[in-house]
Amino acid sequence: MVIPTIKDQIFYVFSSSQLIIFYLTLLYTSLNRNIFGIYLISIMVLKTIILTIMKKVFKNYSFGKRPSKAFNCNTFNCGGKSKSPGFPSGHMMILGIMFTIFYGNIYPKYKLRFELLSLIIIITTGLGRYFTNCHTIFQIISGLSLGLLSGYIINKMDESILENNKRYLKDKKIFYRDINLLFG
Repeated sequence: MVIPTIKDQIFYVFSSSQLIIFYLTLLYTSLNRNIFGIYLISIMVLKTIILTIMKKVFKNYSFGKRPSKAFNCNTFNCGGKSKSPGFPSGHMMILGIMFTIFYGNIYPKYKLRFELLSLIIIITTGLGRYFTNCHTIFQIISGLSLGLLSGYIINKMDESILENNKRYLKDKKIFYRDINLLFG
């Protein structure tokens, strides 16, 4: 059994931020029975399905393979020698999606705080994934870029498809009010 170094353990914590976002959203949704929260959780699950397909498609390409020293690279940073492909980084993809979805709904007076916190989370997660040898820089940047693009598309779909669902719109407004309170 390989015991991770202190440095690796610190970077494993850094690279787990998407789990924190997922579990906080799940907890909030459960406590408040918020339809918009269910929508966000569904997006996170759908991302995993799409990512699994993408990783299978690109696994034989050099950019799709994880670094040779990849270890404990799954969602929970456990599991030993990684057997799954690394392109794109799912950790970074979910951060890109969530940043894009949330950004347009943060009150202007809290935007700077939100941007700084997002930047810290994105940078520390990227560094964590890189320094634990789970991803290359290309896989990290690709994951973030795909996440930002996916978030943009999800926002456009949200605006057009769900614009007449009163319960959804009410819960969305409540969800973002509560998110903004975190930055106030």
